[in-house]
Amino acid sequence: MENNPPLLSIYIPTYNRPEKIQIQVRRLLPQLSSHVVLYVIDNHSDQPVCDLFSDEEREYVNIIRNDINVGGDANIARCFEYCSTKLLWVLGDDDPVVENAVDVIFDTYFSQGDSVFYYNFGRPYDAVTTGFDEFCLKHTTRAEFSSSFMMSKCVYNISLFKSDVMIYYKYVSCMIGTLITVLKCLEYDNKKKCLFSSRSLIVYNDQDIHWSIEDYIIKTQLIFDIFKKSIECCNELFLSHWGKFISLICLRCVVIKKYLVLRSFIYSELSDVG
Repeated sequence: MENNPPLLSIYIPTYNRPEKIQIQVRRLLPQLSSHVVLYVIDNHSDQPVCDLFSDEEREYVNIIRNDINVGGDANIARCFEYCSTKLLWVLGDDDPVVENAVDVIFDTYFSQGDSVFYYNFGRPYDAVTTGFDEFCLKHTTRAEFSSSFMMSKCVYNISLFKSDVMIYYKYVSCMIGTLITVLKCLEYDNKKKCLFSSRSLIVYNDQDIHWSIEDYIIKTQLIFDIFKKSIECCNELFLSHWGKFISLICLRCVVIKKYLVLRSFIYSELSDVG
């Protein structure tokens, strides 16, 4: 790879987590080379991320600060938009990287070349799939779904689907834009390949999540409308994640009931005003 342009971009979207972004960047610094570029997208944190690092550290880190807070999902989407190298790794600021993560990415990429557009690491097995159906069949358990949902375990050959990044922005409100983008690319081109690797990029820690599970379940139901042409496979993929179909039905009933109660309240208030 000597004298070649950088091959891999590592993007870390972050907001108001100064200690975590400091630790994550400093873990990555020893792994950087002329073949790897590191970016941090600061989603307008109260304390600018650029103030957290020394002048020497900033020589190796490209910090982009948003003029406004665009929201977490949109900040992730910007990583896809801004990437100008062949490979993209979007990394959470709170997912500790292993010491040889970059080497693992390069080893995996060079073993396949440009035949693969999506890599999912930390699986209990090694496999390569072709097309939409085979990809879905690798997501029959909650653990398998979660592995693809967790962005820090995924690497993208962005050069093979740069024009499809608009998919992420289109469905950014679903909270699983990365996975929807991969699925849509497979739906458009059933010859695209995905690789699942047993090697790890991060040290998984069962930490507290920073987003609402209730919102997530509600928003991901949009998946059934997004993939009307491939609804049977997507039903299997997403329902397997939540275990029993009845759980989803019950949740829908709760949401509908709350909506009806709220609507009745609003109507009664309007009637009183009238």
